[in-house]
Amino acid sequence: MAGRVMRGYLELPWGQVHYRTVHASPGSAAGPAGVESRPLLLMLHQTPLDSEHYERVLPLLAEFAIPVAVDSPGYGLSDRPPPGTAAGGGSEWDVEDYGRLTWEIADQLGGERVYLFGRATGSVLAVESAAQQPERVRALVLHGLPVYDDETKAQRLADVEFGAPTVPQADGAHLVRLWERVLGQYPYLGPDEVQWHVERYLAGGPDFALAYRALWRYDLPAAVARLRAPALLIGGTHDRVFGWFEDGRRLLPDAEWEFFDDATDFIAADAPERFAARLRRFYEAH
Repeated sequence: MAGRVMRGYLELPWGQVHYRTVHASPGSAAGPAGVESRPLLLMLHQTPLDSEHYERVLPLLAEFAIPVAVDSPGYGLSDRPPPGTAAGGGSEWDVEDYGRLTWEIADQLGGERVYLFGRATGSVLAVESAAQQPERVRALVLHGLPVYDDETKAQRLADVEFGAPTVPQADGAHLVRLWERVLGQYPYLGPDEVQWHVERYLAGGPDFALAYRALWRYDLPAAVARLRAPALLIGGTHDRVFGWFEDGRRLLPDAEWEFFDDATDFIAADAPERFAARLRRFYEAH
């Protein structure tokens, strides 16, 4: 197995992006771009989680790639995008802005041609990244691709409760609401796991729905039409995004696909060996 998980920051004109990676070997002084024999693998997470979810699988992926799991801006330990930094002039970033960030990160880390991985929200961001610079993508893995239809996107954007800000209250009622929200989504989680998820919501600040709204404004089919890289769709049968799996297959008819029976959203943490082995087979084939 490769070395231990290391953390770092990238400095960008608008702020800092936090990431986790694994060096080539224990004690290596090189940064994530310091081993040129392995291709760069950029990993984009689901909302409102962060790169910590990939702590267990990163050392396994480092056996064949330079894995860099990024905290999306506004989540984990990355800065929130300041107003006025969206390329389209809007007050919030769009998916296209997150896509451009992927290549800013790749450029800083020395990745000319890269592997991309996305999970849920991160899958959409990975699709946009691959559509922006298709010649730089070796292969693309999408672990759950949310294929919102136009009606659902409009409903979510209009639903003030779904992504309502988390306003701190003196009696801690906001923490109870977050706890109940997590358990409502993942009733099988134990108390320690629920607490970890609540901490991720809190790390996102009062407005954890920033990236969600970007998805609901986005034209996913238009981006998919610009893809050129080989793609793999992964679905877990107990995954909250699994209901969109067949929509993803129709959208990407040439993609490879695989079910993980009984797998939840969190297979990368729960069964890292199995997960890493499947990614390795696909990436190394391309």
